[in-house]
Amino acid sequence: MTELDEKAADPHLWDDPAAAQKLLRERTKLTDALSSFRQIENELDETLELIALAESEGESAVLAEAERTLFGLKAEARRRELSSLLSAEADANDCY
Repeated sequence: MTELDEKAADPHLWDDPAAAQKLLRERTKLTDALSSFRQIENELDETLELIALAESEGESAVLAEAERTLFGLKAEARRRELSSLLSAEADANDCY
């Protein structure tokens, strides 16, 4: 990300508009992926804390809800993993 940010800050970036657009698309894609990862990571941390609290307090309803959240996060992580595996460099191109 740092490398892409440095390239994007180059004053001569738009000397080659096609390369500039490609760079900015790549940067946006990476930013979105990192944001998505961080969101899942934060939700996981919060849910694990909630589970620990629910177990110590004996709150079975809260524990069950937190476990459902964990299963949802697992499914979301799998979906994003599959999406990343199926997104190669040429996938954004038209079929023609």
